[in-house]
Amino acid sequence: MQRGEGPVSADDIQIHMKYVPDLDILADVTFNHTESIIDRSLRRLNRDALDLVQFHWWDYNVPGYVEVALDLLKLKEKGKIRNIGVTNFDAPHLKEIVDAGVPIVSCQSQYSLFDRRPELALSKYCEGANIKHVCYGTLAGGLLAKRWEGVGAIKPETRSQVKYLQVLEDSVGYEGYQKLLELLEKIASHYRVGVSHIATKYILGRPSVACTIVGVRNSHHVADNCKIFGFELSPEDEAAITAFLDGYPRLQGDCYTLERESPRYKNIIHMNVNEEEQGGNDALASE
Repeated sequence: MQRGEGPVSADDIQIHMKYVPDLDILADVTFNHTESIIDRSLRRLNRDALDLVQFHWWDYNVPGYVEVALDLLKLKEKGKIRNIGVTNFDAPHLKEIVDAGVPIVSCQSQYSLFDRRPELALSKYCEGANIKHVCYGTLAGGLLAKRWEGVGAIKPETRSQVKYLQVLEDSVGYEGYQKLLELLEKIASHYRVGVSHIATKYILGRPSVACTIVGVRNSHHVADNCKIFGFELSPEDEAAITAFLDGYPRLQGDCYTLERESPRYKNIIHMNVNEEEQGGNDALASE
């Protein structure tokens, strides 16, 4: 692996992880439990500190998320964590943590052309609080791609696509989906890029957004993704996409509300991930 100025060392690689206590133990999470998970990650990764720990809380009705965030701050002060972020928080609950004195640097949320819930309140709050938005699901599990143009019935290829198909159905719908792909392809042809590049670039241009998480399968995929940085969407193209999306329903509720409260969304999410299911990963859950 090479950079322009020389080889990449271990110190050049940042370690970003999630701290996601299982739903079943939320009421019993203590400082010792949190520290033990962070310490385990440090041992396994052979690091002195984790560059970013993103905190998630499954159920706001279970008290303790502010206290656990403050425990992460204690670990930051001990030098075990460099930065604290959150994932799948809405604006009011994120504000509670910030108001308690926890210096949150980032908020990871699902944000795509299908799912614009962050625009309800979270993006505005993050912008005012200087919290950077880290976006996942921007390509909806690969559904925002030219290969799906003209495809009538889509059979999910992954569990995540099951979720993103639900998001699609509850926003633009299948007919709107095909029209959206046509619009994106028309714009993409002008820049000589793909549908996925346009979909990603649009989200990158939203307020408070710092980055999007895009999966890669191989080095060729990395090179293809880098095309995102070779062009800028014109204001006219951004306006055309926005106007199209505004003609369709938005998902209901704030960020991750459906996943917390709607059985249709909630039932496909694993909220209790034990050691065996994790395969040895640290405090990770499928969101």
